[in-house]
Amino acid sequence: MLSSGIHKRYVRAGFLAGTALVVAHALITIARAQPPADVPIRAPLFTLDAASPTIGGPITASAILQKPGPTVRHPGLALGLNHPADDLDGFSYNRGSVLPSHTFVILFSVDRASIGAASADPDLVTAGKPFNVQHQALRHQAAGDVYMSTSGFTRNGPTPFLLVTPDNNTLGRNGGDTGGVDLDLKPEEPPIVDVDPQPQDELQGMSSPGVPVAALESGIPGEMLFFSATRNSPSLLTLPGGVPSGANIYVDFNPEGPGGEQLYVGAAQLGLMPGITGDDIDDFIVFDNGNGIFNPGIDQVVFSLSRDSPSIAMPGRGPADLFTSTGAGVFVPYAFATDFGLGELDNIDGLDLLLTDDVNTTVLQSAIRLVLPGDHDHNGVLDGLDCYQFSACYSGAGVSFDDDGPMLVPVAVGPGDVFSPPNVMVEVGDTVQWTWMGGTHNVISGLDGSPDGAFNSGPATGTVGTVFNVLFNDAFLNVHTHANWEFPYYCGVHLNLGAVIVVSDPCATYDLDFDGDVDCADWIKFRIVYEQINKGDVCVPLTLPEFVDALLGFPQQPHHLCWADMNLDGKANGLDVRSYLSAILP
Repeated sequence: MLSSGIHKRYVRAGFLAGTALVVAHALITIARAQPPADVPIRAPLFTLDAASPTIGGPITASAILQKPGPTVRHPGLALGLNHPADDLDGFSYNRGSVLPSHTFVILFSVDRASIGAASADPDLVTAGKPFNVQHQALRHQAAGDVYMSTSGFTRNGPTPFLLVTPDNNTLGRNGGDTGGVDLDLKPEEPPIVDVDPQPQDELQGMSSPGVPVAALESGIPGEMLFFSATRNSPSLLTLPGGVPSGANIYVDFNPEGPGGEQLYVGAAQLGLMPGITGDDIDDFIVFDNGNGIFNPGIDQVVFSLSRDSPSIAMPGRGPADLFTSTGAGVFVPYAFATDFGLGELDNIDGLDLLLTDDVNTTVLQSAIRLVLPGDHDHNGVLDGLDCYQFSACYSGAGVSFDDDGPMLVPVAVGPGDVFSPPNVMVEVGDTVQWTWMGGTHNVISGLDGSPDGAFNSGPATGTVGTVFNVLFNDAFLNVHTHANWEFPYYCGVHLNLGAVIVVSDPCATYDLDFDGDVDCADWIKFRIVYEQINKGDVCVPLTLPEFVDALLGFPQQPHHLCWADMNLDGKANGLDVRSYLSAILP
């Protein structure tokens, strides 16, 4: 551990009733802050608009992307979108299993021009969760985020008896770096930071498959996928279904490869204006009966429309309203912008839902809380103590502040129905190695027989000497964000569980770019956040002699050169003197 005096702790495993399979518990010290949500919402698959800075190379506006990276999950070619100018602006996995009686919250995204109409709900602010569309728009980073309605919905629309804080929204996943509860989008900043003038990615379509992505990559067949493209996408001319339209919805029965695309429902059948000058669906949710064929009066689509769609030019309609249709050439309002804390200047881009039996609990547990980057003593403010402690945590570029290095932590699987030892402690970069000693077992992450996709040793085996490794590094933790960094796992034969519990080294709060070290890049981010939070006050850890020595090229510590760069131009020289004096003089 680091010299700053950090003590590892652990939790003893308990024994469950019945045939008990005891699993290892561990406290993993990781190079990042604790997850900023108690129960993070699952990272969806998503698309980006063509103006997003992440677009380039294989990442196109027609590709469906995934975290981490992001990387391509389904290229446009797999959906019949063969032209470089194609723009996939909406897609949905089937939500037909959601019955009319089921309740859920709406997950959505907004475009760059959206500003929000409601300030953050006071109850959520009191709970330390102040982020919503308006808050993020004021900081120029609303377009890549996933927001969650604070009201409950059914397939019929808002449910007045399921309101937590009506007419509002809260941040469920940030676009940029937020301790893993993010999408790895640009700008790579936490939600508290004003990122102007950095360019923003714009999330414009999103949905989560019923089968976890990890399972899909393991060869489990995927689900049929419904999608739409902007009205100016050239491949609309070659997709099946007659009149090209940005309001057509297509279905692909094999999104893992080319072919299989069919028209699911045309614009006119939804009551929308077809053609290249007609309506353009932004995103949608499909409730299909399972056959991939639109059955009027049975199947249902909930959708949003683009800002320039003719159908929302009528009074009482707007680009942040949601609509629904069961066919027969008509659509009706599903929810209004005000149901989401939005206004007539806003536009809902992406759309999905999250099932819940308790809207209040879901909102409070899944909303992102304020975690101040660099709050070393966790007192809820950035102050001089946090400023000066940075130096003690500085490790340098490429040097981990975990000074005992990567470790291999063994766990025996059997003999009998045990994982042994029942208690382990690991840190970021360590590998947990399970070795089969007897009995037929496997290792699957998840709870009560429900895998979560984090790790899986495969089919149960009784072969003594079988080895299964999981590397708990930053890349793994960035993708598999768990509440309190707890990783429950079980044996698929015995369905008993335990937890790998992860805690954070206090110095991890300074690793603002989540790359496993604390270096000059982190210092620059910290200084900017510190100044914004403290309304212009600057963090200056250097004494006057230390500052002068750094300017003269003889820094007392190597990182003092970084500290002395007061104007953040990448150099420590005479141009920094005025900024330094302004910061230290009353």
